[in-house]
Amino acid sequence: MNSAISNSSTYIEPTLPVLPTHTFTYGYSCSHETYQQLYTQLMKGHKVHRYTNKRITSYTTMDYYSIGLNQIEFKITYFGNELYKYGINFLINPLLLQSNDKILYNQIISISKIKDIPYNLSSILYELSDHIIDALNEGKIHRADYCSNLWFSHNHLKKIRRMYFPIDSQLLAQLYMNLLVKGNIPPNFKSSQTSTSRQDISEPKEFTIQCNSYELSIYLKHAQILEHNERTGKNIYDEDSLNDSYGQIRFELRLSRKRLYYDKKTLHRTEFELISGSNIKVFPTLKKLLKSIYGTGDFLHYKEATYQIQKKKSGKVQQNMLHFLQIVKQCKCLTYEKLHKCDPNITKDVFKRYLNYFNEINISPITLPNKSPVSFFPNPIKYLEGQSFYCLRKTDSIIFEKE
Repeated sequence: MNSAISNSSTYIEPTLPVLPTHTFTYGYSCSHETYQQLYTQLMKGHKVHRYTNKRITSYTTMDYYSIGLNQIEFKITYFGNELYKYGINFLINPLLLQSNDKILYNQIISISKIKDIPYNLSSILYELSDHIIDALNEGKIHRADYCSNLWFSHNHLKKIRRMYFPIDSQLLAQLYMNLLVKGNIPPNFKSSQTSTSRQDISEPKEFTIQCNSYELSIYLKHAQILEHNERTGKNIYDEDSLNDSYGQIRFELRLSRKRLYYDKKTLHRTEFELISGSNIKVFPTLKKLLKSIYGTGDFLHYKEATYQIQKKKSGKVQQNMLHFLQIVKQCKCLTYEKLHKCDPNITKDVFKRYLNYFNEINISPITLPNKSPVSFFPNPIKYLEGQSFYCLRKTDSIIFEKE
């Protein structure tokens, strides 16, 4: 066993909410000889896809998916003058590194198990090849995806409100997703939707934005699985996992190497501490981003939001907040550029000031339609921090209903 990887990753008990690592990409550069040895040991006899352009040739396989290596890539980069760079990249799912026959593939590794990621990975790699020690000692994490999941429940809604609606768990998740896609796109970010989100404008499946350092994606897991199955013609998950994804929304923060390197240096962490529970910057980053997208208040019916403004604010502030609320409803989003286009009087300063006013009275400018069967949803920050469990069946760490 490689002591460098298993002992250097000392688990640090977190004092802030932790987002478990969903997947991460780990790679390293090697000599031509090591490249050839590992290629023979890992790729021979497996289904391999080849890709090439003027500078890069890569060979990838997904045959190790069942043991947690979603993809192995052997990559050759040509720099001219007979100069080549050889590298090997592993796309790793920590959940599948564990020996557990009852794994549901739509879920992620539990918080209590994230400290075991380095040991589990080194065990798997050593079983595959005795030439892998360089990868474990000299590699870098190029990308890490951290995430948290919410599972909605129509049963929970009935119990709280003592009313019955023609609504199920997936529709309840869709209602929440309809609100989330209306969020503000912060400065220096751009929208980056995938094919899943373009299926139906009336029923959006995803909200994804990105900057140079990281990407945030919020999406309906069940819809993503179905879209993948339809696009590829094969089932990505088993039936139990598909059923468990019903009513599931995933919040996924994807950090690039640039951001991971910054966290590593400022926190004085090793590479593997970044993905085994000790990167305490991840949740504050997500929380700050969600605040800039939605504010910190809850989602209410439009009429109720109007009432709360009239009740808690007065004078010109009240008047302008009601106008701001109306413009957000009209534009169907909270993005500053679109609001400014609808009303040039909404400048950046006005936008920031009035969003703070909404935060003060604990409501979001994004509202539910008055005809919505659900009159209230908590802010996503409250869900992720465990301040509210309204309409939830479970989260990654808490189960409210019998499985």
